[in-house]
Amino acid sequence: MPAITTYGIDLLVELAVGRAADAGVWGRSTWGQTRWGSTDTTTGDWIDVTCDVIDGLRMTAGSNTDDGVTRRWESASAAFTLDGPQWDPWNGPHRDVLGDRTPVRISWRAAAGLLERLALFGVHPTPHTGGWVAAFTGFIATRGYSWDPGTQQAEVACVDGTSVLVSSDGAAQALQGAGETASARVSRIATAALWPGGYDITAGGTTVQATTLDKSAWTELLEVADTDLALMWVNRAGVLAYRPRGRVGQGVRLSGRLVVCEATSGDVAVMTMGANQPSISRNRVTVARRKDDTIPGDTPTVVTLSDRESITRFQAHDYKRTDLWHTNNAWSTTLAQALIVAGAWPSPAPGQALLDSDTGDELVPTILLTLEPDMTFDVIDDGGRAYREAVIGWDVQVSHDGIEGILHLEDVTRWSSMAKWGTAQWGISLWGIGGF
Repeated sequence: MPAITTYGIDLLVELAVGRAADAGVWGRSTWGQTRWGSTDTTTGDWIDVTCDVIDGLRMTAGSNTDDGVTRRWESASAAFTLDGPQWDPWNGPHRDVLGDRTPVRISWRAAAGLLERLALFGVHPTPHTGGWVAAFTGFIATRGYSWDPGTQQAEVACVDGTSVLVSSDGAAQALQGAGETASARVSRIATAALWPGGYDITAGGTTVQATTLDKSAWTELLEVADTDLALMWVNRAGVLAYRPRGRVGQGVRLSGRLVVCEATSGDVAVMTMGANQPSISRNRVTVARRKDDTIPGDTPTVVTLSDRESITRFQAHDYKRTDLWHTNNAWSTTLAQALIVAGAWPSPAPGQALLDSDTGDELVPTILLTLEPDMTFDVIDDGGRAYREAVIGWDVQVSHDGIEGILHLEDVTRWSSMAKWGTAQWGISLWGIGGF
């Protein structure tokens, strides 16, 4: 049965290990048994294991430090411990289905009225049947199930569906998809990789060259996201999400306020704030699209921009990408401008915020369990300065009597405004200047 916490959230942990009584097992058929794979739960093969989870589970997600055009989101993970002899993978009742790649999902359900208040704050999670909202959807990782016969406990480590895209590496095909949008290319790559989850892809984006689909699906998807200034990730419900130009003013789902001390009903109290954001420095940028082999004599335009004041103060920090998939040389200029504006000067914004249910704010648990990387917050520091910050990762600890999480944040004020005083560039009004 679901766990009821002291802070107003019901939790549900499920594994896809359900099996009907006397159902057939491959290689051990029973004559007269017609209900092969009939399930013993109302939700199919999923069974509720919440009461066997030792109090405390962890969910993490975030971006690595790879120097892509935008932050490259990596897989989310979850970890918990199962207690009891029934979780023996060799001798328990689920001995033939426990282990690597077993599907896992963690869900939560809010007390009456809490989702309505969350909606006022700007968050609109989609409840599943029965009002459950996904907090994590994925699989037991490779070698992620560890059984200790002495303690009769199993340590379970899980990853989300990003691992499916990373491991998909198909053979080269004929050139295809010339002139399609970046969003359409994402759909093409995921379909070719036999992506098993759903899609939440916002249409649009820059036009791209034809592809042979000859690389790892995740590598190709990252190249498209870099070309498009886009945001891409697998969300909590196991759905592949894509926001074209997601770091230049589009795709904002949440516009809340995180403050040191709660001031208005629209604020969420923050216990502590971390140091300034260690932003990547890029003050001399070279950008070009790759040569289009379908066009005889094609010569891409190489765009190089620099910020002299930044170079004088911080020395030169070069960034070069000449392998991008776009078709229009003008887009190279726009990319270079975006990189210079966002990276030439370090951000003074806080890089971390700690949320904790001990604050007594009932929004804290729901926000920690609903975060997605296309959410943004106005973070108010001790001096009263406000920064528009995007969520680039989290580390959430969940237990019966409390929930806490470290949010990793990135200052996106410049991404969304694309201008700083005295150095405005013509044409950038396309990118949502007006954030001041």
